[in-house]
Formats: sequence, structure tokens, C-alpha cells
Amino acid sequence: MRMISDDQIFASFKNIRGTPQYFHNMMLDVLAKVRQFGVPTFFLTFSAAEFHWPEIIKSVARQYGETLTTEQVNAMDWSTKAGYIKRNPVTVARQIDYIFRQVFGKVIYSGMHPIGQVLNHDDRREFQSRGVEHVHTSIHVVGAPKIDENEDSDVVEFIDKYITCSMPDENQYPDLQKSVKSVQTHHHTITCRKKKGVTCRFNAPWPPSEKTCIIRGNIDQDELEKSKKIVDKVLSEMTSVLDLSDVTLEDILETCDVSHAEYNDALANMQKKLSIIYKRRPCEKDISPYNTVILSLLKSNMNIQFVTGVYGLLTYLTSYLCKPEHTMSELMKKASKEATGKDIKGKLRSIGNVFLTKREVSTYEAIKRVLSLCMRTSNIDTLYIDSGLKKNRTRILKSQTILQMMDPYDTY
Repeated sequence: MRMISDDQIFASFKNIRGTPQYFHNMMLDVLAKVRQFGVPTFFLTFSAAEFHWPEIIKSVARQYGETLTTEQVNAMDWSTKAGYIKRNPVTVARQIDYIFRQVFGKVIYSGMHPIGQVLNHDDRREFQSRGVEHVHTSIHVVGAPKIDENEDSDVVEFIDKYITCSMPDENQYPDLQKSVKSVQTHHHTITCRKKKGVTCRFNAPWPPSEKTCIIRGNIDQDELEKSKKIVDKVLSEMTSVLDLSDVTLEDILETCDVSHAEYNDALANMQKKLSIIYKRRPCEKDISPYNTVILSLLKSNMNIQFVTGVYGLLTYLTSYLCKPEHTMSELMKKASKEATGKDIKGKLRSIGNVFLTKREVSTYEAIKRVLSLCMRTSNIDTLYIDSGLKKNRTRILKSQTILQMMDPYDTY
């Protein structure tokens, strides 16, 4: 048997949840499914809204002998709700995990097919700066059209069927409208300015459009800058209007002295890469894309995007779904170098100590790890098969329990 190299020592951490190797392994699984099923159809993100989910506070209250109604919870101010949530963080963490599992099991995979018949999903549970869990997932939908393989009209029709940025009518859908206003309306925060010199890395507010458009991208720099100036002019005018509820796109264009043809050309040439411009009215410039069925049931912030192609897939994989923790990776590599000369056990101990002691985790993440709640899920498993030369493969002795059950002359 060969001596174990540093790379193989790092690989031994792939089954420890939360390590960089664990998420690297997830990336390999996702790429294997892309080869098998093609590029995913949707990228989906859910955020926990523990203050908007009265069931969580009611569950905590019951543990302390209190029986609260939904109306009583909704009438509480923020500090009172926070008091209940801090009272038993274990229950809160388990409830959030349960809600997300129900979204997949009883909504996305239900017979109603809110985003189409799902073939496969891969999701990662991540913890925001405030420490609460949220979900990033890629989804393959059976028979979904693809850009450049199907007609643009078929792709647009499919997108409009499952994704919207509209503000629902208050009289027809009062609950949905309330959810859109409270959790789907974008407000600039510190996370918007992570990229230097960028006002909002999510590009909000988003330009209005009379229909959903597929933008092919533009490599002509002069045309690109000209188009951006026209779109920015329209957005600036919209921002200056206090009430956009009754304002149409035509009104805005007339005020800006921009024709429909000029504006549509500008939309078609405002991006360097292939992208989607979703159908929006001026009053919906700050509403992020959502699915009506999922938002109605989840009542927390979500984002759903149609995948434009391989570029979009790679961006999402590296940015959200499988992003490694670069700081932790560097610390573990440094520990491995400093452990030069030690035996395998010593190296593993040095690297493991770095992972255990050099990373801050939130209360909810710590609870999730201790309770062995899932950090990633998928409905289809992958199996790794070592196809390298036999002499280059690393083999590990079976456990004593298994060896005792086997025939002493068994060659396996």
C-alpha cells in the first residue's frame, strides 16, 4: 500500500460536514449530474424568516407552558419575538430545518409541480452574517426548454409560467401582496456593496420591461456604454418619482425623451453576457423574482432565476452552491506544511485542530452540527468509482468487525 500523500490526507476530511473538502466533493457531485442531465433549469434561494413564521414562536412557547395563537404572535413587537427566539435556539434551528425540508418534500415535489416536474435538485445550507440558515439549490426540470436549443418564444413562455416580478392585486391576493411587499422588495444593505465601486451587486433597481426578454450580450464597448446610459437615465427618473403605482413605462420614457425603440434596443445591448430581463412595471423595479406558489406557502424571501447556460452554472457553483471557505482552506494547508515530519496521525490531528478552533460559527450552525442535521441534500445520490490504474489507487483496510465476518481467503 502506498504512503498517503498530503492531497489524500485532505481528502479524508470530505465526509466531515462544513469542511472545504466536503463542499468540493459536493461540487464534483453536481458536475457529474450536469454531465448526465444537462445544465440545471433553475437556481433557487430561500431565506429563513423566523420573525414571520408564528409556528416557531408558538412551538417555543408551548415548551414553557404557554399557549399562543397566531394572532397573538403576529401582534407582538420585534423585541418580544426576539425574546422567544433567543429563549430556545435549539427548537428554532430544528423548526427552520423542518420548514425547509417540507418546502422540498411537500411543495416542490408535490403533484402541483409549482416549478415543473423536478428531476433532480442539489441544495446547500448556508448561514448568513446574522447566523440564520438559508438554502441555495440548483434544480433540473423534466422537459424544460433551453436557450439556443429551443425557440426563444418557448423559453420565455416557460419562464413566465413559473417566475414573476409582479406586485399582486391587493383585493384578489391580499396575503401574497403582503408577502411581496415585506420580503420580496429589495432594500440596499451592506451586502450590496461587497464589490468595490458597485452600488448594488444584485444590480437593483431592475429596469422595467413590457415583456420577458433574452439578452444575448454585447461585446461592442461603445454600444454597451450608450445602452447603459439610456437605461440609467430611465432608472434615475423612476427613482425620483415618489409614487409609481399608476405610472406606466410609456410615461417614464416620455419624460426622459426616449422612444420605445431606443429603450428596447438599450435593454438588448446593456449586458456583456447572456442574461434574462424579466417582465416588470416601473412600480416593480425593486421586486426580486419569485414563484407565486412557493412564496405564498413559505412567506419568506426567495429568489428564482432561470439558468441561461454553462456560464451561469459555473458562476453559481463558485459563488453560492459549492463555494469553498478560502480562509479555512489556507489555514488547513498551512497546518499541513507546519506538520512536515510528523506521521499521518500527527498531520491529521494538526489539520483537524485548525478546523475545530480557527473558525467562528453561529449558534444555529453549531446546533445543526451537534444534532447532525443536514448541510446539503439531493434526491439522487452519486457513487464515485476510481477508474485510475490499480497501482495508483489508495486502499484502506476494512474494519475488524467486517474482516471477522469474511472468509479468511476472500480476495476482496
